[in-house]
Order: sequence, then structure tokens, then C-alpha cells
Amino acid sequence: MNWLKKRGVLPLLLSAIVIIISSISVYIVLSYYLPPTDNHVENNTGLFNATNSSTSTPSALHSLSHPNLTISAVNERAGTALTITLQDAHIIDMINRWLDSGAQVTVVGVQPVELPADIKISAPHRNPVHHELIGMILKPLLKPMLDNLREEVSNNNTYKSNRYGEVVITINWHIMGGHQYPVSAVVDLEREKDKVYEIHQQITRVIVDIDERRVKDIIMGEETVIRHDIKPNKIYMESNSFMPYTVIIKPSTILYWHNYSTLSHNIVGIYKTLDGSSILIDSKDIGGGEIWQYLFTKEGEFEYHCTYHKDEGMSGKVIIR
Repeated sequence: MNWLKKRGVLPLLLSAIVIIISSISVYIVLSYYLPPTDNHVENNTGLFNATNSSTSTPSALHSLSHPNLTISAVNERAGTALTITLQDAHIIDMINRWLDSGAQVTVVGVQPVELPADIKISAPHRNPVHHELIGMILKPLLKPMLDNLREEVSNNNTYKSNRYGEVVITINWHIMGGHQYPVSAVVDLEREKDKVYEIHQQITRVIVDIDERRVKDIIMGEETVIRHDIKPNKIYMESNSFMPYTVIIKPSTILYWHNYSTLSHNIVGIYKTLDGSSILIDSKDIGGGEIWQYLFTKEGEFEYHCTYHKDEGMSGKVIIR
């Protein structure tokens, strides 16, 4: 050690170590805070990556007009995310393919953007911080000079809504008697009784980078299936769906809605009779395991939905003839 001091090597060595540590520390912190400079979409575990949002032609957007398609947004910010989503060629192709197969598709812009705890998201920066301890120490020290940098993903896997939007795409397709059954097709509850009816549902969550106006991630949910035997005067509520979706009954028939799920649902809509009357129907909450009924006295149509799960496509229709 004395030899190092005499030759002046020790101060140089210590200075070099300080410079190296400082450089590494600044690199780690900046990697944590700075957004990406390239347009590459990260390969995240559990996520399906969209292509960079290629803007579609107006004709592609017009092709999304379909009787089995519902598009909405809960607010202006969500509407922006929805617009960007519907300009992604991959998503438009996916929606059109499902519509062509006879499925029901609901596309809704929602806020805020929150991800389930079991979805692991790598923050949208080039180099995720692996040295958490160093980051925890340096983050408070360097905070004043980093106030202008945006922290894009919080610790609880929530995309902050000041930059990101979310669009939920719910796809429902029906099978009756072992064959795919168009959602818009009418089920005669008397004629089709005892046939096995299935609803298949898949929910896709689209994360949109509003600042860069592109789709960042597409999170594909697992397919869920519910099946029941068709019974006269009976509609099942399960997996945020009414099944069958569209039914036909005779006047003076009492229709029963059975809630087979653990969640509360409701039935809200306008009963329009052929004689020109419009009757507001509101079941209020129907708890899990409960049954609600209504007597349809006149010919007409009743289109309804669950106000809690409308965004997931929970709607139905009753034709009285």
C-alpha cells in the first residue's frame, strides 16, 4: 500500500473506480427511466406482441361496420386509444375474421389501464433494471435531475393512464347441437329444447401507447366455455353472457333468467311492442343463484343488456311473436 502511495498509483486507482461506479450507476438509473428510442415492441412473457401499428386504409375501417359488432369508449381518452387500435392492421384482420365466422365482437376503450397481478410486464425501456438495490439507493439521490423523465410503469404492473390507453375486445361465438350457430340466429326455446347450447368467449386486452400512437401489447385471454341444455322459457346467465343470445317466445309467456354465476347481473332494456308502446324494464340486481322473471304480454321485441358487463358483450334479445 505504501508503495502505491509513493508512486501516486493509489489516487489514480481510486479515481478510476469512482468513475466506473458512477458511470454504471447513471446508466442503470437512466435505463430505468428513459423511454425507448427505437420502435421495437418488447417480447414480454405472457404477452402476444402486435406488429407496430401500421395505419390501415379508410376502407379497412369501413369494413368494421357489422351488425354483430359493437364499438364504444367510456371517455375521450379511451376514444383516442380506440381509434389507434382500429388503425392496426393485425387487429382489424382479427376482428374481420371473427365477424366472418358469425361471432359477436365487442370493442370498448376503457380507463384506467390496470393489468392482472399474474401478468408480468417488462417496463417499456431498453434495459430493465436488474440491480434493484442500486436503483433503490440512487433513485432518491438523483430524483431532482430526473423529474423531467417519465416513469412509465408503476410497481404494481399498472400502466399509467397519462400515457397508455386500453381497449378490451370480447369475442363470443355459439355452438348448438355440435355446430357453430351464428350469434344473430334466433333460438326457438320450445322447438330446440334439450339441445346442448354452448357459448365460447375470449377476451383480448390491447395496450395502446397514446404518445407514440401505436399498439404496444396484445394480451390474449384464455377461452372460456359454458354449456347448458336449452329449456323452454329459460335463459342462462353465466360467464358474463346471456344464453341463448336471441330467443323467440309466444305472447303471454313468462321468461325466466337464471344466474348461474357468482357475480350479480341485471337486465335493462326497452320492450317495444308492435302496437307502439315502449316499456322500460329494469330487473335490478340479480345475485348469484337467483332467478328473475318477466311476463311478455304483447308481440314485439326486447333488446337488453347487463349494465355491469355490457363492455364484455353481455347483451341479449327476446322476440315475442
